[in-house]
Amino acid sequence: MTFSIHHALTGKYLDQARELMLSYVKTGVVDLTSQSIEAEIAGLPADYAPPTGTLFIATDDLGEATGCIALHKFGLQGDAEIKRLFVKAEYRGRGIGMALLNSAIDAAREMGYRRVVLDTLPTMTSAITIYKSLGFGEIAPYWNNVLPVLYFGKDLDAGVAPQADGFSAQ
Repeated sequence: MTFSIHHALTGKYLDQARELMLSYVKTGVVDLTSQSIEAEIAGLPADYAPPTGTLFIATDDLGEATGCIALHKFGLQGDAEIKRLFVKAEYRGRGIGMALLNSAIDAAREMGYRRVVLDTLPTMTSAITIYKSLGFGEIAPYWNNVLPVLYFGKDLDAGVAPQADGFSAQ
């Protein structure tokens, strides 16, 4: 089975991104009410719209949405923040998360950002492994998250990570 990465800024891909984010919220893995997640989802793409952000989804060869990721401007120092990385449980371990991350990193580079940052829960060990494999390192907190998260950053002048096999960007 192959997967494709798509910009999810309008139409069916945007609808699928909303559904994926709602699915993640419903898992109860983390309480995102402090981040006004339901209003964010309803208002997509909002902060994730070009020219300072973007939203991607991954689909399988049948058009089923399998994962999503978002990117937006953060602060005044040339940083972009990666948000809402989610891959459906039944599709994990197939490189979708890495392909989505590479798409977001490439988009940040193309938009002229100097660094990408993100936060994650310490229990998200698979995600942390992927972040580190792509050159992310732990950084000081860049915002006051009420959740007990770890903060990661990646400078974008350090070279481009290769795309995962079996994926195409559209």
